[in-house]
Amino acid sequence: MNPAIRSRGTALRAAGNAVAEALGRDALKRFLVHLDLQGSSPYTVRDYRQDVEVFLAFLEAHGHRQLATVERKTVEAYQKYLHEEYRDRQRGRRLRPGSQQKKLCVMREFFRFLYREGAVFVDPAAAIEMPRVPRRLPGGFLALQEMDRLLAQPDLETVLGYRDRAWMELMYSCALRIGESVALRIGDVDLADGYLTVHGKGNFERRVPIGKTAAAFMREYIASVRPRLERDDSETLFLNRFG
Repeated sequence: MNPAIRSRGTALRAAGNAVAEALGRDALKRFLVHLDLQGSSPYTVRDYRQDVEVFLAFLEAHGHRQLATVERKTVEAYQKYLHEEYRDRQRGRRLRPGSQQKKLCVMREFFRFLYREGAVFVDPAAAIEMPRVPRRLPGGFLALQEMDRLLAQPDLETVLGYRDRAWMELMYSCALRIGESVALRIGDVDLADGYLTVHGKGNFERRVPIGKTAAAFMREYIASVRPRLERDDSETLFLNRFG
């Protein structure tokens, strides 16, 4: 790391609490009271205070003595500082895009509060462009061998075991959520055409193909196993031991 950048970043971080006394201390106090009255948790108020103090330290280092003098170019310079120079206090690393975005959101909310109460005449952070945060794919996928072992767990010699295997095969084949599978009705299964009608969130309905293995298990379940669990005229596809 460039020694000049390191020393500058250290100085700015060390100035955080002290600079609040010289710049924006009353505004920060009012902002924190506002957050508390809005029902924010103590941890949220603490994090907001720390993020605002980082911003105030940056302003002090750049010669600002009043919040009313802050312009959009200053806000953009702060954004660049967070991206290129600021280091995480605990790890000493550059901020990730998500952490940069959080600090910028706090700054924007701080100025929005000041603008609403008339402390500044222009909101310099209103149109700031937030950094893009890469979307992560969900983890925790099972390997093929692990999925095979999971599917082999139910005892196919029992009624409930066969039901569980048919249920698991259908979920696996059609990529169903648990809630979607529980909500299935007998009429949602079209084995003739090999499709399943799924009722998702927000009453969204989709039609998905059923794989051959899942279709075979479902055909046997509907024809021979489900009737042994049925106690009334329920349309629910997967029944429990009480019907």
